[in-house]
Amino acid sequence: MREIKFIGKSIADGRWVEGCLISDHQLQKYWIQGKYFSAIEVLPESVGQFTGLKECFGKGGDIFEGYVVKWHDWEGEEQITCIDWDMNMSRFVFRYKSGHYRNLSSEYKLQVVGHISTNAELLTD
Repeated sequence: MREIKFIGKSIADGRWVEGCLISDHQLQKYWIQGKYFSAIEVLPESVGQFTGLKECFGKGGDIFEGYVVKWHDWEGEEQITCIDWDMNMSRFVFRYKSGHYRNLSSEYKLQVVGHISTNAELLTD
């Protein structure tokens, strides 16, 4: 079973925080509660859930929804896509700039290159 955790970018100082998600949908406000029980308000567009996958390059960190990742498809073509949640099929997917998507799979070696809230221009079609 994968760990359920979230990330978000702090409104106060711009740092990325990780932990449990607290939300008030009526006010459209989100907080991440870290390991020290303090809740930090985060930008709504920066909130992402852990996918259960790890980065294969760099630091080997966790892969979250909203991350922009670089990987090579089965033909060896470099792809740069966003990790997104498909509400209709209840699954994580690779989303292209065009809006098309492909199933997220652990068979690809992923490298995090940014976050969709700040690096949308990196996506391939």
